[in-house]
Amino acid sequence: MARRTGWGGVLPIDDADAVARILAAARTVIESEGAGVSVTLVAQELQVTRQTVYRYFAGVQELLQAVALDSGRTAAPTIIDRVRAMTDPAAIVVELVASAIEILTTDKVLVFLLGPGASTGLLGGSMTGVPARDQARSILDELEFDWRKLGFDDTTFDGLIEWCLLVIGAYIHRPDDEIPAPDALRAYLSVWMRPSIEAAGHRVGGAGAPPTAMTMPQSVP
Repeated sequence: MARRTGWGGVLPIDDADAVARILAAARTVIESEGAGVSVTLVAQELQVTRQTVYRYFAGVQELLQAVALDSGRTAAPTIIDRVRAMTDPAAIVVELVASAIEILTTDKVLVFLLGPGASTGLLGGSMTGVPARDQARSILDELEFDWRKLGFDDTTFDGLIEWCLLVIGAYIHRPDDEIPAPDALRAYLSVWMRPSIEAAGHRVGGAGAPPTAMTMPQSVP
């Protein structure tokens, strides 16, 4: 009988549904409690036991990382729609980076998870980790651009993804008053990113070897 009262009286249809509902509950708790978020509060929001949440997530850190990644996946269609009609690869990359910065610095939950003082570790220290790289790569792949035809081999394409993530991460960790207005942000990114993107594509197959993910400069604007 007790089980029927859990999950708001409506049990998940499968594990995927359970995870989605846990992530949604975690977002709700973050919005109301901020740094006070805990497995206990998430369980209370869902009307389940803590053990139910632990079945899917080892702890609050893993749960917060999952919320951040899920939020990124949710934002991806909005970001992609902004560039779908564009044909200039450099302009597309600039717009993708600018859009990501805008979304990630205005979403209350993402600001908490990824912004200054964030404790999830998802971007702080692992900005170019596998989850972040895979998500960025999926966005670029969704555009169905022939990056190889444009001069990007696998190594250079990986370097482009890493660089974009580093730039996004740098802005996410800035105070609000240091983030430029939309037009200024795009103008600034275009000045510094466009020549590098064009040069990276031209270098493949030329005399100089393209920079690898390990040797690319770590400083960002």
